[in-house]
Amino acid sequence: MHQKYQLEKSLWTEKDYEQMGWHDALIYAFSLQENSDEGISEILFDIDYIIKWVNPISPNQHFSFFISPCTLVFRDAVNLKIDIDTENFFPLELEVSDLILEKELDFKNGHKAYEWNLSTQVGDIKFQASGFEQYVRKLPKYTQIQQLTMEERGGVSFEKLEVNIEND
Repeated sequence: MHQKYQLEKSLWTEKDYEQMGWHDALIYAFSLQENSDEGISEILFDIDYIIKWVNPISPNQHFSFFISPCTLVFRDAVNLKIDIDTENFFPLELEVSDLILEKELDFKNGHKAYEWNLSTQVGDIKFQASGFEQYVRKLPKYTQIQQLTMEERGGVSFEKLEVNIEND
């Protein structure tokens, strides 16, 4: 019944923040990439992003989902603080509770940045960044669970390539 979902777009930014939601997105990996001599400039996350939650149809009582593997990239990232404790958490997974824009920062030179908190089920990843891009790497797949298999998502990736939504 739910075979396809038409993506609105395949590149999302901080301008779309209010209409996005990262709850229950699974983080497969993250990377710190230095693009200059000034230190870490990007934080990249490889996630399964839940594009759409599908309400259950009776007699089913569980949601189903449209999920795409995505690369979430925060630009000009600084002041990274990771406070994660997986001691009493099994299986070892990093699942997003919420991505919180805590406050906007205005600098005297006119530069803007934001304080972000990527809150997970086992702790927080906090940092400052000027914004983000989220690249949808594959068309959404309909599934009964909140994550894709490694085969479905094409393994772990930090590619910044958008899927072609025209050839759906």
